[in-house]
Amino acid sequence: MRPNWLTPGQVALVLAGAGAVMALLSACASFDGTVAALPHIEGATFVGNAACADCHTNLTRGFAASAHGRYHRDDLRFAGATGCESCHGPGGKHIAAAGAREFIVNPGKDPAACFACHLEIQAEFHLPQRHPVLEGRMNCSQCHDPHGPDIAQPAGGLAMARLE
Repeated sequence: MRPNWLTPGQVALVLAGAGAVMALLSACASFDGTVAALPHIEGATFVGNAACADCHTNLTRGFAASAHGRYHRDDLRFAGATGCESCHGPGGKHIAAAGAREFIVNPGKDPAACFACHLEIQAEFHLPQRHPVLEGRMNCSQCHDPHGPDIAQPAGGLAMARLE
């Protein structure tokens, strides 16, 4: 009597399918979860993307087509989990202080804001090879434009992320 085990071919097919599902679920365009840890600014409140657009028109104009913009919701109930404030923190104090930089998170200065959602990238950066982001010699936005239509292209030109 033969046990009811999967054949090696069936195991490979199941693993390949599971890998494909995981890749799809971890993509920015399909993200439908909760940000692991929202950036915190003491005393600030969430104001929504429309308030950010008043001063940052150059960045918000193309945001809807970006990988991060694809899961944005205009409803203020989701302001901290989607849109500008999911990466930059609540903008209330930033706006009240006429754009003072100490009241907003700049992910270009610290990759922690990116790592809050991109946990797999943070894990890869701790593999035996070295990455200049963890050493503070570069930031995520030097290779990735989080506001633009192609996340793998920086605003200023070709990206190292395109190298294969």
